[in-house]
Amino acid sequence: MSIGLLVVSIQALTGCGDKPIETRTAVPLTERIQLDDLGILGTGSLCYLSNGDLAVLDNVTQEVYVLRDGVEVAKISSIGGGPLEYTSPTELAPRPGGGFALNCHANKKILLYDDTYQCTGEILFFEQALKPGTPVRLRMVSDSTLVGVDYILDEVSGCGTRLSLWNFSDPENPERMYTYHTRLTESIHPLNYVTKTAIHFDVNLADGSVFFADATAEEFRVKVVSLDNHPLNTIISEVSPLKKTREDIEIETDRLRRAWIRGTGGEAGFDYEPSEYHNTIQGLFCSPDGNLWVRRGTLFTLEFDIYDSNLELVDQISYAAPSTQEFDGWLVALGVGEIAVAPLNPADENIVFTERTDDSHQ
Repeated sequence: MSIGLLVVSIQALTGCGDKPIETRTAVPLTERIQLDDLGILGTGSLCYLSNGDLAVLDNVTQEVYVLRDGVEVAKISSIGGGPLEYTSPTELAPRPGGGFALNCHANKKILLYDDTYQCTGEILFFEQALKPGTPVRLRMVSDSTLVGVDYILDEVSGCGTRLSLWNFSDPENPERMYTYHTRLTESIHPLNYVTKTAIHFDVNLADGSVFFADATAEEFRVKVVSLDNHPLNTIISEVSPLKKTREDIEIETDRLRRAWIRGTGGEAGFDYEPSEYHNTIQGLFCSPDGNLWVRRGTLFTLEFDIYDSNLELVDQISYAAPSTQEFDGWLVALGVGEIAVAPLNPADENIVFTERTDDSHQ
């Protein structure tokens, strides 16, 4: 496994967050899709598409399933080393005009699928010595632009993460147009610089604004900029850092050790420096109706602060998903009036829970 794919898997396992001061009574997630029955062995990524379909990436078979009302309507398997093929997909992202993008960071490409779920093209990235690396996480903005984070690996200036807007009008020569934010650290060990420089982000396609926040225990601060990198606003909230228990640190370290072993084939080189406190923000999600959902809590809780289009806090909500099995945290996807969550790397059954979101947020 490449170091790039390794840090993707590591990032998916890191970052716990402080809980909101107040939160509503947990809403039970009762609707469930049994992915095992569809032949989906594991869930590495999921997203709602513009037509309401739910796309699921099987991180075991590396196939993509598209579900409509829990029924499979498409199955994509383009495994190989040639054009329009992949071997190591990591992330799904909806395309505004329909279909989805499949991020294949280790293959240095992003595959583009149209609204009929046919692969129609690919964006090619190359070695960092020649061109910047493939974004590790991305959000599609248009048919020729995307926002994404990639890693900086420079022993001189430092290692870290940067959030940028890319133009891929020429898919063989994607161009970085703006860099919204950069976080650097002196550590060159991937376990440490990935966790110390993580950036949460999402894009509100309705008004062309980009939201981003550092994954940190020091503050709750979400910055908002326009796509052409003009500052628009900042959301700030007072928080009290929550100290991790010894058990929290042991569990976190053990999960990262297992991810390291899966990625490298052994424990040699494993070196992790856990933070003493939980992060205040766990993720940012822009809903199709223009609201911002700030994920709080931990990877194993589903707690959200919801801000409207004026960036006013309108609700705090939590969801309760029945799960007694071991897993590496909840994956989250927001659709039109709907939320879907799935366990990452479940030990037993593979499942997706869905629920209608509160109409007052529409």
